[in-house]
Amino acid sequence: MNQIISVINLKKSYFAGNSETEILKNINLKIESGEMIAIMGRSGSGKTTLLNCISALDSFDFGKILIDGKDIQKLSDNKKSHFRAKNIGFIFQSFNLIPVLSSLENVLLPLLISGMNQKKAKSLAEDTLKKVEMFEKKDSKPSELSGGEQQRIAIARAIAGKPKIVFGDEPTGNLDSKTEDLILNLISELNKNENLTFVLVTHSQKVADFCHKIVKIEDGKIV
Repeated sequence: MNQIISVINLKKSYFAGNSETEILKNINLKIESGEMIAIMGRSGSGKTTLLNCISALDSFDFGKILIDGKDIQKLSDNKKSHFRAKNIGFIFQSFNLIPVLSSLENVLLPLLISGMNQKKAKSLAEDTLKKVEMFEKKDSKPSELSGGEQQRIAIARAIAGKPKIVFGDEPTGNLDSKTEDLILNLISELNKNENLTFVLVTHSQKVADFCHKIVKIEDGKIV
């Protein structure tokens, strides 16, 4: 295994008026390619901020984050966006599907935005829908799908561009227990079969039990 994420002495604070709140305090973390990692902690512990920093969605004050050997803080905003589009997939608790688009179009759109030609993008999107067993719902709008089905489409969208890492923020938070099991089995299969690295922020012990490693955060520190 090779190291795909290195977080070195990471610090981040938020400022409100004259007061400074330190959110992340000297975080050090190493994640190997093909690992499934759960980041756990109470609300306000800093876990989502950590996820946002590692995934290049948010800036930080001090330290270094290397993704596949690249120092993301040194990238311009434009290059950072391009880097995310090429290397990173996202799964959210609220699915974040576009209501007016079909399942296929929701998966297709990021591929087209990344510059892929229409024919290749459509073929890739269809293959990915088959992978998550949602091809028969390719013409359905999000409102016509159950929560679990919407999350499958969201996962298809996250992995269609063949990213190196998929980040999830409470990916099963809006699902019932049975559907959570289905989604976790799907994520686990993708991890094994595609060697996809997953970094999941979660409150769920069931999600954590599926992962290779659990990182616990308290008051901005890994404990």
